Amino acid sequence: MNTYNLTESQKELLRTIIKSDDDGELVEKGIVLVMPEGGGKYMLWGCKLSVGSFADLESLCDEDLLDKVSGGSNPRYRIKNSARTAIANNFNKPFDQLESHLTIGAIIGSVNGGSVQAIGNTLNSEISQVVNDPQLIQPYLEQIAEKLLNEVKAELSVREYAKYQEAVESLKQQLSEEKPSESAVKKIIQGISFLGDIEGSVGLMLRVWSLVQPFVTIMALKLANAA
Repeated sequence: MNTYNLTESQKELLRTIIKSDDDGELVEKGIVLVMPEGGGKYMLWGCKLSVGSFADLESLCDEDLLDKVSGGSNPRYRIKNSARTAIANNFNKPFDQLESHLTIGAIIGSVNGGSVQAIGNTLNSEISQVVNDPQLIQPYLEQIAEKLLNEVKAELSVREYAKYQEAVESLKQQLSEEKPSESAVKKIIQGISFLGDIEGSVGLMLRVWSLVQPFVTIMALKLANAA
């Protein structure tokens, strides 16, 4: 595993921020508000601590754990989903975060005429159970779509996010069909993975791979069942 490039004090700062958020102590859920308090110090509102500069917060942003949503002397930072994952993994980056795009690429290849059996190791029992049950597949699609949309929302413009929502909705409709269109699904998958006309940061691209994978797995299973 690769590790995040953070000092111990920066890791402890993130743990404090997450705990304060989980305890409902932040002014706004998921947002860290920084206020000047004099003497060259800045207070992290609700976190019960002060910092001498924004450097550690900026380092957390550089590692894609916080997102700076406003600047100036009263900056605001959004807590990203990756922050809790990093803490849970003791600040080790899981291999699937870095390499899952290879798996996704293989799945997309299978959707485009390759062997579905070649990606058998990516098919989990949860998806296998819901894919052929009309009463289960729709709620499952809604659930994984919501996770994906929550991950990308803060990093896309309003216009790009609207396009992304539309693409995800189209994908859900396709995968609700008994036999989805292979070409349509492949095109949508490429788009929501930021391989199309919607642009995303490299960090965002890496994070969405694992969230996109269930959609493609459903497609692969449906192809296998229709064969």
